[in-house]
Amino acid sequence: MSTQTEPIQPTGVGDDLMVVARIPFRTRARIWVLTRFIPPIFMFIFAIGLLELISVTEVLPAIVTPSPLTVLETMGRQATTSFLWENMWVTLQEGLLGFLIGSAIGISLGVGVGVSTFIARAVYPFVVLIQSMPRVALAPVFVALLGFGQSAKVLTAVAICFFPPLINTIVGLRNFDSDALLLMRSLRASRWQVFRKLLLPGALPMIFGGLKTAMTFAILGAIVGELTAATEGIGSLIDIAAFQLRMDAVYGYILWMSIVSLGIFGFMDWVDKRVVFWRDDARKTRLTDQE
Repeated sequence: MSTQTEPIQPTGVGDDLMVVARIPFRTRARIWVLTRFIPPIFMFIFAIGLLELISVTEVLPAIVTPSPLTVLETMGRQATTSFLWENMWVTLQEGLLGFLIGSAIGISLGVGVGVSTFIARAVYPFVVLIQSMPRVALAPVFVALLGFGQSAKVLTAVAICFFPPLINTIVGLRNFDSDALLLMRSLRASRWQVFRKLLLPGALPMIFGGLKTAMTFAILGAIVGELTAATEGIGSLIDIAAFQLRMDAVYGYILWMSIVSLGIFGFMDWVDKRVVFWRDDARKTRLTDQE
């Protein structure tokens, strides 16, 4: 009596990964494009249509909600002038410098608080106190102290962006594998070796998460400083256009700055994946182990 062998069906995550690997490259590329770009494109078209409907039906005053098509036309005119890019470069300089200084302060304090109980007891309460302050309201204070130059805007960006790297560094350093720590101590590893080979690599994913958040906060802080008092920068252009009730220009400047900030965030995400390369490998290993 002959028996027929049924084809083996995938029974686990590992088998599913093998099946996916057999899919032709072009098919996988089409699937990646569809899942990656179609949803945001659809949402963008939906948002444009909704805003256009609000503008046409005049649910809100037209001076507050100009037509999205008008805003896009204004953005096109803005892009053809050097005036936009010169002021954007000023804002980027302030934001990037504030990001570097704020991230350095945040990570340094985070390392101190994360590895030293004494520093944590001495510094952490003051850090929480500073975080609870409305730091945006400090922008006029910085202008009064440092004048109308770039220093006040950079300091505003520092004050707004330093907290995410600080908190993420602390959480990352305290979230370690206790078994690995016992193993290193049994091998008589020094505190520096434990920090360099166990604590810091384990904290890097959290640190980069804080850095990506801090980057957007730094740009925001620079613009807030420019809105307070400045003669150049995107914030000053927004302030002037709002005073003149040219809301299409206001939205145009905001969208241009958002696009540039999105590009910087994407670059930070790319650096994150290259530096913390073992994170994706560990995720694939966990999926395979679930088989």
